[in-house]
Amino acid sequence: MLIVANIILIAIGGLIAYWWANQGFFSALLHLLCVIVAGAVAFAVWEPLTLGLLIRGGGFDNYAWGVTLVGVFAITLVILRIAMDKLVPGNVAFPAWANLGFGGLAGALSAVLTLGIFVIGAGHVQASKELMGFRDYGRQERDGRIDKINDILWVPVHRLTTEFYGLLSVTSFSSPWGSLRQDAPRLDQQVSLIRDSFGDGKGQLAMAPGDARIERVSKIDNDWYVAVRFGSQDFGDRFTLSSSQIRMIGTPSSKRARPEVVHPLGWRQDWIAGDAKTPSPFHEFNDRSHYVSNEPGKESTTPVFRFRASAGFHPRYLQIRGTRFAVPKPLTPDAAAMSLHNVSSGATGVEIPTAGGDITHLVKVTNDVRPLNVSTNLPRGSLKVQDVEGRYYFTSGSHTFKTTRSTGSRKLKIQAIYEPKGTRVVRVDVSRGEAADIFRFFLQEGDDADLALVDVSGEEYRPIGYFYESSAGYKLSLDPANRIRAANELPSPATGGNHKLEVLFYVTENTTLTGFRFGTVNIGTLDVFVEAKEAK
Repeated sequence: MLIVANIILIAIGGLIAYWWANQGFFSALLHLLCVIVAGAVAFAVWEPLTLGLLIRGGGFDNYAWGVTLVGVFAITLVILRIAMDKLVPGNVAFPAWANLGFGGLAGALSAVLTLGIFVIGAGHVQASKELMGFRDYGRQERDGRIDKINDILWVPVHRLTTEFYGLLSVTSFSSPWGSLRQDAPRLDQQVSLIRDSFGDGKGQLAMAPGDARIERVSKIDNDWYVAVRFGSQDFGDRFTLSSSQIRMIGTPSSKRARPEVVHPLGWRQDWIAGDAKTPSPFHEFNDRSHYVSNEPGKESTTPVFRFRASAGFHPRYLQIRGTRFAVPKPLTPDAAAMSLHNVSSGATGVEIPTAGGDITHLVKVTNDVRPLNVSTNLPRGSLKVQDVEGRYYFTSGSHTFKTTRSTGSRKLKIQAIYEPKGTRVVRVDVSRGEAADIFRFFLQEGDDADLALVDVSGEEYRPIGYFYESSAGYKLSLDPANRIRAANELPSPATGGNHKLEVLFYVTENTTLTGFRFGTVNIGTLDVFVEAKEAK
């Protein structure tokens, strides 16, 4: 397959060079200038446009980087070509040998830059680890170490393009706002590294700036320890991150120098509040099956990454799935040693006022959809159903059922709400008049306040959806990928009548829930152990 990819790239490049050789040297030169400028514009707006406008936590995030780069390049090139044809309608006469020779050379350079941008763009969209057999850099099979893979392009257009625009970014096209060479070095390696994710490249490829935060940075000898709090999940399921998707970029030694780049050697999972005497051990990225991940059901996780760099290395950025985060000032050596035992998993130590008493009786650990008794052949709006070993489960979507009864086959009955491995569904009754009623605090907290279940370690779980029983019917709404971030995303039950609202959560198995928070108010206390599912 790699041979086919190389033949296709060379054939396309040859056709572009041949075309411009026949157009003449002057036309080929003008086109080369348009390509250079279009590429410079694309790389200049690539990061701010992608992060500022396109990455929003949806499915398109995994295509945003590639689509933006190639799209801006193509649009800019078309605009420049039209403008150039209007401004310079005539040609310049050169000897035939000059048109063919120099025109062909200019066309070949245009082809290299154009194909290079397309390869870089293709490397930043979700796909398998290989692009038609091409995989430049990646984690080694034997030890998980990041290194060059033998499958390379005969003409490394992505590397030539990276070096060309990297050089321009610190010379002729330099800018006070940063440079490609120093802010996003070794971009050609990212083409395959960023796709080396969980699920053979099918894992999450992008990260919104608000989904990660550097908590602290420590340095002991030549090892750097960086604690990063991740507050997102991949496709509504567990968060996963490979060592190839995160790297630390150093401070360049001069205005034109390429900075040192290092990937993590290992990581340590969350430190649990109140258990500092027994911090979790460090795990090495010495196998391709090793990934950083959160516990099932938990939205956040705060691993500590261990990087090893040269003696003079000073971190400038931490880049995660293409998104850069400025690295804060490291702790002092004494504080650094202590910090290895004091990295919080995001648990809060701030006490919030308690509004009510024990609400344990309003909390149930069950994925049962009763009183609904529906089958797959009944209209269900946007609700999606998944078949798991002959049993049907709701996974996402929304629909209001007019009746709770189905006349369909019992074999087609939808059993319950789907529970990802390691999690359970927890239901909390927040109906008006109940002890867990959150609506009585809307005036105090605002309807945009968030709500969460809290476990014994201070970890929080946000809603994945809700059940709402009203005069209009019975509504089930599920959105595990995005979660409910504010109370105004919930329906508001009427003060009178038989209206019932239950909020749904994914919670990690074998966890004890102790509180239910709305904004700054602890709605009530509870003592609910989330027992693991029985093996079938």
